[in-house]
Order: sequence, then structure tokens, then C-alpha cells
Amino acid sequence: MFPYFGAKVRLAKSYPTPKHDRVIEPFGGSAAYSIYHKKTNVVLCEKNPHVYSLWKYLITRCTPARIDKFREYKTGDIVKKSDPKGRPYNKDELFLLQMFSFHGDGGGHSPRDRIKFGSHTFSRITKERLKSKLPIIKKWVLKNDYKAARNQSATWFIDPPYHISGKGYTCNSVDYKQLATWSKGRKGQVIVCEQRGATWLPFRSLAVYDSTYNNNKS
Repeated sequence: MFPYFGAKVRLAKSYPTPKHDRVIEPFGGSAAYSIYHKKTNVVLCEKNPHVYSLWKYLITRCTPARIDKFREYKTGDIVKKSDPKGRPYNKDELFLLQMFSFHGDGGGHSPRDRIKFGSHTFSRITKERLKSKLPIIKKWVLKNDYKAARNQSATWFIDPPYHISGKGYTCNSVDYKQLATWSKGRKGQVIVCEQRGATWLPFRSLAVYDSTYNNNKS
């Protein structure tokens, strides 16, 4: 639905396919795994209040007609606070535009006063893609803490801030020892994500791919 630091947009296809109708994402972010698999029965947990509010807007109030009224932006454009007819955007709509201009710094997860588009753009194609995904999310259940998700038979896609490099997130306080125990106690199919070097669970390598933000391999 929107760019997000650590999102599994390109990696989603490399993880196991959901075995259950319901998917639970305890650390929601942009929910790339559930979006990729077009899951309509999802419990999404998000602690960051700004990202939580954005998801609530997308799930409960955003419509294709409203997306059509968004301005389109190209590289170098500064975001205006109203649509082409002068109707003001609300704070969630402005934050959505910010996420599309976002390039990986931790500040991308908190609202900014000035938004300038870089290599990412917000085009007609972007708007059509957003509209096509809206029907997927309209029945999603939103919670503001992963511990509020009931333990049930489901596909659990657990993608927390990484132990080593997750400090850039606004909400990065995680007790990994506790999370390891909690994760192993979930019912159903459990997938837990990390980066190389993490030891709080017996992780194994999934894939090597080109990094989004530099010319290295990740």
C-alpha cells in the first residue's frame, strides 16, 4: 500500500505461502506479505501511532474516488497540502504522500512539515495501483500492539524491527528473548524474519538480493 523501511515487497514471494485463510502480522509496517498474497482475512498490529492512523484511514475511510483527487508528483516536487481543486488533505493523506516520498531514513515513519519527492514518484500508475489494493484490506482487523492478537490457528508473519539495524524505527523497543518465546508459542504456521547476525532464534538464510538503497547485496 505504501513504501516502508524493511518492507518485504520483493522478498514476499520467497517466504512460504500462507497455509491458513487468516494471516496475522504482529509488526504491520506496510503489510507487504499479506498484500502480495491478496489476503482479505488479516489481523494487522502496528504500534507506531502515525502508521496505525494511516492504516485506519486506508481501511475505513479511503475510497478510489478520493485517491483520484490526489495530486500527482514527480521527482523534485514539493507536496502541497491540498488537491488540484484546493480541497485540503487530512493528516493521514499527507502522511500517505510522505511515505511514497520516503527513502529509508527512520524519520520517514513520523510526519514531516516539508515533503519533497526523490526517485520515487506519485503518478497515475501509483494511484491505480493503490485503488486496486483497497478491496483487499477493507475487512482487515487493526490492533495497536502485537500482544493484543489472540493466539489462534493462523499464518503468523512476524517481522519485527531487526535486532541489529532496527534502531531507525520510531517504535523499536523489543524484548527479543520474550519475543522468541512468544513466537514459538503461536498456533499454526509461524514465519519470523530477521537479518544476518541475529541469534535470538535459529534463523537461516532466505535469499540474497540487490539492496534498495545502495549497490550492495543484502
